[in-house]
Amino acid sequence: MPSLMEQVLKWNRNLASAYLVQSSRKLNSSEITTWFQNYYNRYLTSNKINKQYQNILNAPDVLFLTFPSGKNQFKIEDFKNLYSFQETKPLEGHNKFCLVYPVQALNMNIYNKLLKIIEEPLNKLSFFFFDDNNTTVPQTVSSRVMKLRASAEEFGPWTQEEQSEPKKAFAQLVQATNTPQSLQNFADLYLQNEVSEEELLQELIHWEAQNVTSGIMKEKFLQILRWAQESQTYHNSAQERCYFIYQYMKAVSSKTVPIQK
Repeated sequence: MPSLMEQVLKWNRNLASAYLVQSSRKLNSSEITTWFQNYYNRYLTSNKINKQYQNILNAPDVLFLTFPSGKNQFKIEDFKNLYSFQETKPLEGHNKFCLVYPVQALNMNIYNKLLKIIEEPLNKLSFFFFDDNNTTVPQTVSSRVMKLRASAEEFGPWTQEEQSEPKKAFAQLVQATNTPQSLQNFADLYLQNEVSEEELLQELIHWEAQNVTSGIMKEKFLQILRWAQESQTYHNSAQERCYFIYQYMKAVSSKTVPIQK
């Protein structure tokens, strides 16, 4: 299956005005800029421009909008550079790019201001919004962006912490509830590809029905099942599907979620 970068690159000059890049794992600014730097260098090559960047933030046609650590919401003033940026024509290639991360930090006021720019972009400006939190984007914006679902490995290899996370999550789960050892055994066997995903999900369904009483978490579990089904369609890696399921199980094992003892 072509990578996300390859899918976007094939459109080249016919880029959409906005993309929503959805990732099932947490991202950071460094991973995003590295990913886009690789894309942009290939973009320049495809347009026969003899130039490559070691730091994408130095590219005159790329603007990265994020906020300093310690903040959790964008403010209108964080976008002040966007208005002057969109007024000038591209200096390299045929397009300009604005990267926005994280989407969950945008508020309705900012969405409304961005909407007009997305609807009537100047100088072939394309937005890339990055979402790693399953954010509900307002319908007025969601209907105007092209959604790109990224595999977990798209932005780099799994970290050691992420690889060990499933076992940690299940250890917490077994500690917090009367979860049978068989559930943990199924998880370990699944990680080793010795049981199928369907077998693991059946075991999870049985456990969830017996232990989880929270309506919110039951709804979340249905979302997980749908994700697992879609992940098979998109050929996402087993590690990614496994990680997403265990994140749910970790949330279930927290003290804030009603669990039947």
